Amino acid sequence: MRGEHEITLAGETFTTRLTIDGMVRLEQQLGKGLIKFAQELAQGDVSITQVIKILTISIRGGGNKIEETRVKELVSEAGVAPSLAVVGEILTIALMGGQSEGNEEAAQSE
Repeated sequence: MRGEHEITLAGETFTTRLTIDGMVRLEQQLGKGLIKFAQELAQGDVSITQVIKILTISIRGGGNKIEETRVKELVSEAGVAPSLAVVGEILTIALMGGQSEGNEEAAQSE
């Protein structure tokens, strides 16, 4: 499905997807636009709480039933830096309109 991205955190693999509704919820919860947040992420100026919110919403958007407490555990087990990298991947795909380098051709043929 367009916009889906597979991630691995603490040895567990999940399909993630940020829908438009998910992006709107995130912007409301973060109190800023996703582009602004992505810029702050690139500068390392984000909180763990923000990272957990993005991961929770995007993992749920991929069709997984997961509680925020489990996402906290995964971030703790994986480490902060790998979790930040995963969030960066998720946001990049969402902001590119659901296209990653691997599925641009498929998206263009739709």
